[in-house]
Amino acid sequence: MALTITNITACAGGEHLRLTVDREGATHVWQTSRAEIDTLLEGMEPAEQYKLLVFLWAKYRRLQGRAIQNVSIA
Repeated sequence: MALTITNITACAGGEHLRLTVDREGATHVWQTSRAEIDTLLEGMEPAEQYKLLVFLWAKYRRLQGRAIQNVSIA
């Protein structure tokens, strides 16, 4: 796949996460918090979370000029 999570490291006492992603051979690193992730997902049913993941993936694929059908998210 063109987008790979290559590393997730807990830092700052475990409350923050440093995410490393490889996109088309370019490495991107950013930091977020567990609270930020929880706030984003809070109140969403599991089906809504899956739907959000699929929509984000479809948007990414479309921006890259790639098909959005028959794509596996593993």
